[in-house]
Amino acid sequence: MVHLPDIGRLSCFAAVLLAFSLSCVGKGYDPGPLSSSDQREVRGWSSYAKARYLIAGRSPDVNQISDHLRDCLIALPESEIPLRLLLFLQQGKRDISSLLEDLSAVAAANPEHVRINVVYAECLADTGQKDAACRHLLDFLQRTAWSSPDPVIHLLEIKADMGAWAEAGNLLDKALRKKALRGHPRLKIFQAYFLLRRAETKKDAKQEQASSRRKAQQLIQPFLENSEALQDWELFSSIFPVLAALDNWEQMNRLLDEAPEDFQQTTFWFKNKLLALVKLQDVEGLNRLSRKVFASPDVNEVILEDIARAYIDMKEIPQALEIYEMLHLRNVHSLHYRLKLAWLYLLRRAANKGMAVLAPIKELPFQGLVLKAEFLKMQKQPAKAVEVYQQAEKMALAYEDQRHIDSTFYISFALAAEKAGRMELAIEKFRSAYQLEPENPDICNGLGYTLADYNQELQFAEQLIEKAVQAEPDNIAFLDSLAWVRFRLKKYALALEAMLRALTVYQSGQDPDGIIHQHAGDIFAANQYPVLTELCRCKSAWEQMP
Repeated sequence: MVHLPDIGRLSCFAAVLLAFSLSCVGKGYDPGPLSSSDQREVRGWSSYAKARYLIAGRSPDVNQISDHLRDCLIALPESEIPLRLLLFLQQGKRDISSLLEDLSAVAAANPEHVRINVVYAECLADTGQKDAACRHLLDFLQRTAWSSPDPVIHLLEIKADMGAWAEAGNLLDKALRKKALRGHPRLKIFQAYFLLRRAETKKDAKQEQASSRRKAQQLIQPFLENSEALQDWELFSSIFPVLAALDNWEQMNRLLDEAPEDFQQTTFWFKNKLLALVKLQDVEGLNRLSRKVFASPDVNEVILEDIARAYIDMKEIPQALEIYEMLHLRNVHSLHYRLKLAWLYLLRRAANKGMAVLAPIKELPFQGLVLKAEFLKMQKQPAKAVEVYQQAEKMALAYEDQRHIDSTFYISFALAAEKAGRMELAIEKFRSAYQLEPENPDICNGLGYTLADYNQELQFAEQLIEKAVQAEPDNIAFLDSLAWVRFRLKKYALALEAMLRALTVYQSGQDPDGIIHQHAGDIFAANQYPVLTELCRCKSAWEQMP
């Protein structure tokens, strides 16, 4: 059975024409022959009426509905709703090859219709047939004498996706030489976007990138200075990818604020407004937008969550928490909102609230188990946290998709095991993290320090920590680890050198548990510095005081 969205009533043209014809039968009135264009329109709307009849009756015959929609578009290629329906059917049970056959027939019947031919090429490209899509668009441009910017833009986008930048550049130059396209606003804006995108592929050519950015800014500047030009939706929407690529967030924000009211009601406007506010870190602007959204009578929950995500990106967790608490109360059975809310409680270190949110779920998913384990760690129950981490690992390994079992998971697991006194398990999980990211300095330091602290594989531990220090020479935790592993290796002079470097970069508050100064005391003692030894041990004790 096909379930399609309600897209409005059938055009009354065919119904009125049919009723008029029937009313004339037997009354001696001859309306005269229909013109060929009228006959074509009647055929088109007749086919659409048949498709709508099948849809209204919940017909399961997708192919029959598609055939009627195809026949409608062959006769009436300008009809947007039948085209959307035909594309919508592909999202269901229909095979993509059938859609391509239908679009091919519609394009063949309308060889100079821009929208139909561009949509057909897009579908070809989406199915991996990018060469065929390019050939179709090139043939179309030849037939239509390169008179429309849309097929040019789509052709260049496909070529760019294929990495054929030189060929795409030649095609753009050719288009710009055409009289019909030379000064076309949309093509000028796309030219700016194309220059920026091509420059991104040349990572080492900084001078060329700077030149491309200047050229792109010059191309769009006339539109930025002419607010009337951007009253056109196509121009308005096409300029934002260029501004984003230029990191011109202030200009983007200004254009959004000056946009016509009907533009400001679109999802496109809202998404870009959020992006600009986040990039500008404009919390007050986000507050104003949030108040405006909440003031509307019918607030979309998707929009509310987008605002919450923006607050999270700005590190404004209390505001995000408030929105997710409201969404959770509106949808108490939603696992998604419950897990998001628990995660925010984790960021706020509100372990009791987090556990309360998770408690009603009988079988927690992987993400829920990880959150629960973190809350247990906060509640100083490391042994229980380890048990939950083991459950999460077992669950994730049972599935083919193991993307959640990453280095972050194993580091958290290892730290919980260490707190629980299960050092062999902690080392095992640090090793798992290291296998996934052997160049990650935090992981190298974590595994190296744990091995050093328990006098295991000290030479290997030193190599790991040296790699971490090489990546971040002023990281006090890494320098402390280096000093400690050398102390364990009885390389007291080298340990002292590393510890002095650590104390040089030390800042207040970087040793909350006193471990660094405890290590410093032991290293000073080994190097026969009794006064410094006593000083560091006193400092360590002071840091550990509640």
